[in-house]
Amino acid sequence: GGGGGGGAFGPMNLAALSSQLASAIARVELQRAALEEALLRISGEAQTLQAAAACLLDAAATQGGVLEALQAAAAQNNGGGGGGAHALKPPRPTPTPLAAAP
Repeated sequence: GGGGGGGAFGPMNLAALSSQLASAIARVELQRAALEEALLRISGEAQTLQAAAACLLDAAATQGGVLEALQAAAAQNNGGGGGGAHALKPPRPTPTPLAAAP
């Protein structure tokens, strides 16, 4: 139970303050719910991005393995009409700077 009001606050002021407080609490609750929803969405997107990154790394490793196998096959077939397959070299990834320096 609430304590007895009084002092400078008459019943009208107390009712008005109580109403303002209730609406402020409602607004804060709505904002909290919206933030929670946004955090859940961001968390889900982060998991998706991590899965995509792992997939890309796996694909890059597979591609490297395929290129090495092609090079080995080209070295074995060094003679016949290989069509220049022996010239294959694995691509060297060039690091791209996140922000261009002025």
